[in-house]
Amino acid sequence: MQILQLSSFPIEQAPNIEHIEQKLADWFAMLTYPVRLLAFSRAFDLRPAIARLVRDQRDLGNLSRIVGPLMHEIDALIDGQPGANPAAAVAVLPADELGLLLDLFANEPMLQRMLLHDEEMGGDDAPTLWGSLGDALDSILWRLPWMKENVRFYEELARRHLRSATYILITWEPPEISVGAIVGTLRQAIGRSVHVLDQLPSILDSVYLKQSANLEPESPSAPWLTAALSYEIQGELDATTLHALLNERYDVALAIDITTMRKEKAQRVAELAYNASRLLAADTKMLDTRAVGVRNSAQRVSRELKRQSLHTVQMAVLVSGATEEELASNYATTEKKLGTQVKWFRPPYQQGEILKFFSTTPRAQIEAPLRPRSSLSHGVGCLAGIVGYHRADNTSGVFWGIDAVRRAGLLFDLFANNQAAHITLLGMTGYGKTFFLNLITLRSAII
Repeated sequence: MQILQLSSFPIEQAPNIEHIEQKLADWFAMLTYPVRLLAFSRAFDLRPAIARLVRDQRDLGNLSRIVGPLMHEIDALIDGQPGANPAAAVAVLPADELGLLLDLFANEPMLQRMLLHDEEMGGDDAPTLWGSLGDALDSILWRLPWMKENVRFYEELARRHLRSATYILITWEPPEISVGAIVGTLRQAIGRSVHVLDQLPSILDSVYLKQSANLEPESPSAPWLTAALSYEIQGELDATTLHALLNERYDVALAIDITTMRKEKAQRVAELAYNASRLLAADTKMLDTRAVGVRNSAQRVSRELKRQSLHTVQMAVLVSGATEEELASNYATTEKKLGTQVKWFRPPYQQGEILKFFSTTPRAQIEAPLRPRSSLSHGVGCLAGIVGYHRADNTSGVFWGIDAVRRAGLLFDLFANNQAAHITLLGMTGYGKTFFLNLITLRSAII
């Protein structure tokens, strides 16, 4: 068994969606073992960015504490207050704190001489020289209050506004198939990187009590959950069909469990379906439209099995809500998202079993009333097109804004690795170009 994290891609930038569907279909057509694709829509994790700000804020806070008395004396000296003595404030600094200041101004010999009580740096020029030291410290410490505000800003963004998308594929391959072969072919199919994980991240943040149709958290801060199974997958699918499920402000997880039939069995299934439907359709007294549809589908499957495989697909969805009432509203929204294309049901007292679809438990070991549906590889490729629902996940650099469509945070560093950066900003007069540039400049300086 392998657990693989798939990098997503922005499908709206693809010149040909049908080409993506076909590449994904070709990958599934080659399968001889079960797989499960998991998609998670969650709050955007800004904790790495917040941690960096908090760390830098702590360092600056420590520096502010060290130089506080010194800055007070410098201001008093510049204001002409009698008895002001910055040198005395430096003299009482512990050796390690003085060393920190000397390291801070390693490229400023004049400021280092002031800190070391160089007698040549006194006299009438002392106020100016000490003022230069104060200005140098101010140029570093001004960021401190802005850092604190930025931390609060990031926390609020993560809590209320930003969303992320994560994709994981679980495979139950036979021993003769290597992880390298799986990763290599997957990279070709999705055109993005694939990473092997040691374990599947837990989907639960709390202990839950199983109810008839919900999962009630023991922790008051944890969300309510409800899990449902698909019982119908029909109509014309494309690579964007499932995207709507992730495009909400509440947490949603989707499991697409795929089992591939052997060619011989798939052919027999198609033949049996065709023969049975032909018998029903032969009754001239009554037209059985369902039988006619099944017969046509069976004929199509028989033809397509020359270049595709036949799979059984069972999907499960996990929806969250802050309260039981909010959960009911969120589930109702999710249930209607795909109209008649995908229909969901919640069998009573089966929440724990359905939840196993978001684990490494194979479908055969899940004791729930499953309703898998048959699909050719192209249909499975369309369902797997959910990995084309891309949300940026970078947390390094400057916060530039929010993806207006997917609500992902957009962070990147124009000057990473000391590269020269250029941007073009277009907008009509009064639309905020100058304000935006000033804001980005401030945010860049803060970090």
